[in-house]
Amino acid sequence: MEPLKETQKRFDQLMRQLKNGDYKYKPLEQEKQVDWTAYSEAKVNELRSIINLIKEMVDAVGLPEKPVSAGQPAKDAKDLAKAILLQQYLQANERVAIGWIDLLGPRLGISSAFEWRSLARAYEREDVKFVLERVFELSTTPVQGSAHSFSLDSTGLEESRKENYESVAHSEKSSSYPKLTSCISNEFHVVTSYAFTENVGDCKAFGQAFALTAAMQSVERVELDAGFVSRDICTAIGNAGALPFVYPKKGITLKKKKSQAWKNMLLLFVANPQEWLRFYHERSNVESWHSAFKRRFSKPLQCKSVLTQATEVCARIIIENFAQLNTAFHERRIKLPILAA
Repeated sequence: MEPLKETQKRFDQLMRQLKNGDYKYKPLEQEKQVDWTAYSEAKVNELRSIINLIKEMVDAVGLPEKPVSAGQPAKDAKDLAKAILLQQYLQANERVAIGWIDLLGPRLGISSAFEWRSLARAYEREDVKFVLERVFELSTTPVQGSAHSFSLDSTGLEESRKENYESVAHSEKSSSYPKLTSCISNEFHVVTSYAFTENVGDCKAFGQAFALTAAMQSVERVELDAGFVSRDICTAIGNAGALPFVYPKKGITLKKKKSQAWKNMLLLFVANPQEWLRFYHERSNVESWHSAFKRRFSKPLQCKSVLTQATEVCARIIIENFAQLNTAFHERRIKLPILAA
């Protein structure tokens, strides 16, 4: 076995080559085949599929019983959750959304009648947020056992058209800028866990962004950019039974310092950099997902408080997951009885 000191020298040399552009990476010459018939079917049926998924998954959530209280009964939390999801899919304001709810309410199974103010206040309600969080978890279950490769990255979410994340990323406003750290399945582009935070470092957001994926998915590989370089993160991925592929930084050492996953990752990187980089570059899937997410939800966040923005972001992610599940269903990559009916 080669001494660690010699392996460290080879690692340092490899990093210099990568930084200077001297390393000749050979990407796979394999084009993805697109089934355009399935793609067209998915787009034509998207609205119908999303309405069915909203109805079935919201109805499947069990709500804890509430104590009886005096006064006018509150609007049904599930009806409000369905209304929020429809509103986010349509990207409509509350007043316009109420008209669509009147039209599509029977298909969604909405039994309540409410006005636009009730919909606006629904983003503040804890029981509505509870329903949406459970629906998000349900939206990840169709890929369980089929998804094995995952990637994470962060992006800023605009609150106004007057500014964007790039314009304030390094200003005094950056610390309070809303940040979404997403963990997606590379095979299905379904978000399996996420963190919605202020603009904290990537390493601080990782734990929350990866927890649900580690608990519910069959994780084999996790790809991350250099912003997540950390022995603790490698250990967390290793504890989930997966291999970390975190792009290294120049100057780091191969010493494990209580993280065997860190050392194993870097030894694999030095031993076979071509194969290692092919796995790592699957991380481009999460960048593509963030781009698609922002194109679908082109409006800046409409809610103003952190609490209500968290509800809004959760609803948007659910809708994007439903759209990706609909595509995978029509491409016959997953079975989804809700859509087959």
